[in-house]
Amino acid sequence: MQPSTLSVSLVVHQPNWRHLARTLAFLGDAITHARDRGSLTQASVTLVDNGTGEDRERLALLAEAALTRAPGTRTGVLTGHGNVGYGRGHNLGMGHAKADLHLILNPDVEMEAAALDSGIRYLESHPQAGAVMPDARDEEGERQYLARTMPSVAVLLLRGFAPAWLKTPFQASLDRYEMRERDWDTEQFPIAFASGCFLLARRSALDAIGGFDPAYFLYFEDYDLSIRLAKVAPVGYAPAVRVVHHGGGAADKGWRHILWFIGSARRFFAAHGWRWA
Repeated sequence: MQPSTLSVSLVVHQPNWRHLARTLAFLGDAITHARDRGSLTQASVTLVDNGTGEDRERLALLAEAALTRAPGTRTGVLTGHGNVGYGRGHNLGMGHAKADLHLILNPDVEMEAAALDSGIRYLESHPQAGAVMPDARDEEGERQYLARTMPSVAVLLLRGFAPAWLKTPFQASLDRYEMRERDWDTEQFPIAFASGCFLLARRSALDAIGGFDPAYFLYFEDYDLSIRLAKVAPVGYAPAVRVVHHGGGAADKGWRHILWFIGSARRFFAAHGWRWA
């Protein structure tokens, strides 16, 4: 296969430094593994700081130290723009570097060493796919069902805010939303809605749709991106691309996140059609 070039963007805001350091270290190992396997040549990593800018030096030093695992990888920090939101931050990162492929990565995701190589090879063998999402697990090794079907307002409210006892009568609907009936040990294509915690995409596909819609400050920007990508080149799922994701839901992060979630949900349904139940 013809080796690819890769750019990576991570958007951070008051990051968990331990998680970020581990994310970058695992990324460095994956870049080196893909180079050794012949699927990757040049790589660059951009940290987009949506904070005050006070962490610029610390972020730069952390990236340089972690990515010594992948010699020759270019690193950069973008800061000074303020908290412009998740999607818009990644758009800034994408504008900072050009490559064949671009990895949208959360600062709380740890990938296996073979993850990048497997993702690059998936896209090489599936020219109809514009991006690939991974098999994501939590810290205990339990599968996270991050590939979704079209949500309803009721399902989102139940998932995000209902206590366990109230979810029980609606478990079948919740399972359908997460497509739990599929065999996630095999490749799946197309995926209607993919998580933005780890998405390896063709740069040409991202450029064709203009990247993320900056109108979404936080939440649902990845769902909107998935819908627009599907019109150009849909997302696929490859179980060989394995990651650990430490993320949590909006309800676990306080009222500000809940308000962002509700605002983005309203924007998403207004743009793509309301579905109540």
